[in-house]
Amino acid sequence: MDLQVTFNTNLEGNEENSYGVKTKELHNISEDCTFSELLKELKLKGDAVGLEKYYPNSCDFMDSCPNILPYLLIDDKYAWNINTLEAKLKDFCHTHSMVEEKGLFVTSKQVVDVENGIDYLQYILDLWNHYGDEISAALVLAGEIITKKELIKKLLHMFKENSLPAPCAVEEIILAREKWNHYELAEKLDVDPENAKMLLKGFGYKWSNHEMLYSRLDEDISEEEPKK
Repeated sequence: MDLQVTFNTNLEGNEENSYGVKTKELHNISEDCTFSELLKELKLKGDAVGLEKYYPNSCDFMDSCPNILPYLLIDDKYAWNINTLEAKLKDFCHTHSMVEEKGLFVTSKQVVDVENGIDYLQYILDLWNHYGDEISAALVLAGEIITKKELIKKLLHMFKENSLPAPCAVEEIILAREKWNHYELAEKLDVDPENAKMLLKGFGYKWSNHEMLYSRLDEDISEEEPKK
């Protein structure tokens, strides 16, 4: 594949021009190329790459966990908490389709070793505790009574085999669409359809009989929900 990459010049270690940008054209690079290999191909520092542009709801998470991508779409299912330098270009492009059309934009940032830095899994739990009150309140309004403690326990069970995503990652994926088929969401998140329904309601979506989908548009809202 061919790819245009735009980057700030301190990725080259040029402190005098740290606020400039450069663009390079790469040709015939492998889709299986990782970001680590991509940076080597570009002769850029391999430990200093930021991709927050593609995760607008997750910037705080990525600042605290600077070598972790919140999610990637791999084989049409979301994977969570991916090491940035090990991420494959083909999966990143599949997740963010604008890259092939508009090129890749990266910025420099300090990357820390997870083992010696923040315990990002505990940090994710802390984030869910922060989000929990709002999600529980939305579920109560939707007629589903669940405490924050019960919600966290359910989330841990829901994502147990696929690791726990940050709430901002789940929110970003869900809010990218105004309407969702909960079965499609369940497949992409690799969760049970009933859990997908709970997540949709927790982020403010309601069932639309007219559309036969979950929607966050007021004009679509219906009272009756689909049966299990």
